[in-house]
Order: sequence, then C-alpha cells, then structure tokens
Amino acid sequence: SVALSDQLSMLEERLLVTLGARYQNIQDKSYDYGGGPRNANYDDSALTPTLGVLYKLRPSISLYANYIEGLQKGQVAPDTDNNNNSVVNGGEALEPYETQQTEIGVKYDGDNIGGSLSVYRSEKPIAGLNAANVYEVIDDQENTGVELMAYGNATRNLTVLGGVSFLDADVDGNDAIGSPDTQANLNLEYRPRDLHQLAVRGRSQRAEGGQLDPSGPGRALPDRPRRQQVPDPARPGGERHRRRLLGLRRRLPGRRLPDHRCTAHRAGVRHPGL
Repeated sequence: SVALSDQLSMLEERLLVTLGARYQNIQDKSYDYGGGPRNANYDDSALTPTLGVLYKLRPSISLYANYIEGLQKGQVAPDTDNNNNSVVNGGEALEPYETQQTEIGVKYDGDNIGGSLSVYRSEKPIAGLNAANVYEVIDDQENTGVELMAYGNATRNLTVLGGVSFLDADVDGNDAIGSPDTQANLNLEYRPRDLHQLAVRGRSQRAEGGQLDPSGPGRALPDRPRRQQVPDPARPGGERHRRRLLGLRRRLPGRRLPDHRCTAHRAGVRHPGL
C-alpha cells in the first residue's frame, strides 16, 4: 500500500483538516486442502479516502470528526465445520472487501492529563456457512459504539492509560456473534527515577457480554470490530499517549479508524481493514 496525506491549517490554527488517500493492492492465492489445485486467485486494488477535521474550542479542548475506508483481505474457508462435516469450498480465500468507519468526539489534552469521549460507527461484510455448507459472505456487520479514554501521570514516574468501550454489533437486526458488549483496558508504565531509559509496563483488559452462536455448531460467525488510527494533527509525536487502549482500531485527527485487522476491532477495542 501507498498513502499520501496533507494537513490544512485555518483560523489561526484552530481548525485543522487532514485529507488523504491510500492505494492498496492485495494478491491472494489459495489452494484446495485435499488435492492441492488452486481454487482462488485474487489480485484486487482500491483507492480509499481518509478525512479528518479537528476544531480547537480552547488550547486544551478539541472537537473532531473523521472518516476512513480500507481494503481488507478476504477470509479463508475452514476445512470442516464444528460438527466435523466437510466445508464444500474448504481452503478457499474469499474476495477482498472494503470497509468504512466514521467517528466524532471531543478530547481534552492537558499537560499531565488527557482524555476523550467518542462515538463511532463502522461497517464490513462478514462470512459464514450457508445452508449448503459453503463458506461465503452472507451479510454485513454494523458496529456502533461509545468509547471513553483517559491518560495521565499518576506520579512523576508512573503513567496510567485506560478506557472503556460500549459496543452494539448488529447483523441484520440481530446481535453479532463473538463481539463483546463492553470492553475495558488499563495500562501502566513505570520508569525508575534513576533509569529513565528503562520502562516497566503492565496491562489488564476485560470483555463482557456478546452473542453466542444461536444456530448451532458450524454456523458461528466470530468477528470482532477493529479500527485503525491516523496521526493526531493537533499533537505530532504524541501517539504514545493516545495509543489505542481498547483494541478496536486506528484512526484520524483526534483518533482512529477502521482497522485492517475494527482489530480497532482489540479489549480488544479500531481497520477498514476493521
């Protein structure tokens, strides 16, 4: 992939606009599990946009919005289902697909403490087994969520980053399988007073809720939203403090976007790639 972006500054640098585009090419060859003949050969490309807008209400408080699209490698059909029945197209790689994500939010960035509150929505195709036991794209998954994130220096040597995300993952009016309703994450980083080049890190995460497969073994569609992120135009070099804590992604001005792996999707809390 090749990406190009530019940042525009207006209104005495209170309004920042990031415009970008990304060219992606995915070549994917798959072979039959049994005899070895090639059963899929994809060579797909896409030019996808990236847009981010950030407005500084005050030097430390900003409103932001972003939109991103991406090209994602197709999933590979399993050899058997959960009942050990053969999948008709086992081993076949599905065609690459495009994903998209939109996000709006507000963030605070002080000297020693900061945080953000955002609402996001992402969409991507999902694959599963149909009635004939063929693995294929069967629907679209829409993820809508709210995320609260905060970071700060608890002491001179201890940095704390944490967040919680509430997710509604929907597939054709039903809860998506395998996507937690709530995800939380806490990260600690300690740097000894006399050894500033040494960092000791700890991480704890928790996920709750999520729909189990209602249709029985062999029909599960496990998928977890992910996002991706784009550099914060208001704070170059500040990425370490706003690393995604909640696993879902990567994004734009002020945050992230659909991830090539929504890995955002991650409490797993966002690529398109979702």
